[in-house]
Amino acid sequence: MLEVLSDFFTISLTVFTISAKLALPKLPHDKIALMAGHLYEITHQYRGPLDFVIPYIIREYKNTEDLVIATNYEEGAYIYYLGSKTILGYTGANLEEDIKLTPDIIIFRRRFAYTNDPKIFDGLAGKGGEYMKVSFPVFDYNVNNIPEPGWHLFATPAQTTEENRLNIYVRKNLPISG
Repeated sequence: MLEVLSDFFTISLTVFTISAKLALPKLPHDKIALMAGHLYEITHQYRGPLDFVIPYIIREYKNTEDLVIATNYEEGAYIYYLGSKTILGYTGANLEEDIKLTPDIIIFRRRFAYTNDPKIFDGLAGKGGEYMKVSFPVFDYNVNNIPEPGWHLFATPAQTTEENRLNIYVRKNLPISG
């Protein structure tokens, strides 16, 4: 039933886009694309990087409130949803203190942060034992999503190439959920 409904909305979106182009020839193409994007967005679930990482951590690790997560962007989401301690953050305001800690999970976002120097994260990984890479099939986009025109995404930014995927690094000796 859900698949049929999804197909219906996909067909409706196509018909809407074609109809809009025919019926509203004076409407700029970018406005039509914007309307089509909004229609798609309300009929399909959007999943950004956080929508992959947070459920993974909840599913795989018990006592998420005991985790130390080194990340350089959207640290508030990890604090709110997991109760975890985050270090580094967007600005690296406490960098001197943060690099003394050993993170359980390292989430290095490659774009749009003041603390996007991989040397900082490499130093943390080097002192914390072995880490395993967990890769997610989503583009390592600057943000989970944002309403700002030009930055907002209407569909999940899926990514099949390894170089653009969101990767996290998890300490191998962490207790997992049973």
